[in-house]
Amino acid sequence: MTRRTRAMTLVEVLVASLLLAMAAGSAVAAWGYLTRVPMSKRLLERALLVASSEIDRRKADGYEYIPRGTSTSWYDAYGAWLGPAATTGTYRAEVTATPVVPLVPTGTNRDLMELRVRVRDAGATVVYHDARTLLCWGGL
Repeated sequence: MTRRTRAMTLVEVLVASLLLAMAAGSAVAAWGYLTRVPMSKRLLERALLVASSEIDRRKADGYEYIPRGTSTSWYDAYGAWLGPAATTGTYRAEVTATPVVPLVPTGTNRDLMELRVRVRDAGATVVYHDARTLLCWGGL
């Protein structure tokens, strides 16, 4: 009686090593991506905080006192306003206030104003958040 031994062929070894290499490569790629997720989430959450605080600041000024056109405000890395004299920071909030032309011929352009807030990085290359809202002259 002859005894047969079963061994792996060279092709089986190559296929197994290829599958192992693909699994290791995808694990390394996923690890690199997953380590960046909390940082990008933090940046986007702070940008949302900056945009909402900028809109609230303009609403508190009142409709008549909101400057028309585009103005820039600066915020630090934690989302705190750096004041009116700041010229640099981590977040750059560009606020554009434009009157909205009414659709009815009896209205005036004092009825509605659009506030658009774009929160960018310091170099103004990446837009983290873009928020828009309408303000009514009567306050309602």
